[in-house]
Amino acid sequence: MGVDPLSPIAPARLRALLLPVGKIKRSRFLSFAARLQAENVVRLGDISPDGRPNRSRHCRSAP
Repeated sequence: MGVDPLSPIAPARLRALLLPVGKIKRSRFLSFAARLQAENVVRLGDISPDGRPNRSRHCRSAP
């Protein structure tokens, strides 16, 4: 039996489309793409919270 993807404790999954923008050589773009593919897991503890006061994570309009 697998992990329920809709569970609130299941890992979040994100798909991203990586596109070259501007004048970039194919080899350089592919090197960046390879680096991103190697880092396919980001732990929540590795992400710094946004300290700006206007970037609250809670909805102020919620009761």
